[in-house]
Amino acid sequence: MHHLLKCIVFNLILLTATIQAHAVAPCSSMSTGIDATLNGYVPFTAASPWNQTILNAPVDPNSAAIISYIGSSVGVHPDFGSGTYGGSIIGIPYVVVDTHNLR
Repeated sequence: MHHLLKCIVFNLILLTATIQAHAVAPCSSMSTGIDATLNGYVPFTAASPWNQTILNAPVDPNSAAIISYIGSSVGVHPDFGSGTYGGSIIGIPYVVVDTHNLR
């Protein structure tokens, strides 16, 4: 379940990036391959929901049901950042592909 949820969230992020792409550097400047660098390409605009603070946002009305489904005693495993932490690799792995790859 956890892996499936990660995949769904990551695919939504990629879909959002594709729909709302805004580049400081052109998309063509991205490197390809596993964990490739975006070389200055910024996939989300400053106005994108992915760049908004949620500090004062209201709690989702369905929050209790979501937490109940996941389990309130399940530990949080954030996949933010990259590199290693405590000897373990952190972050969500990704592969940047060019337009010649089939989807």
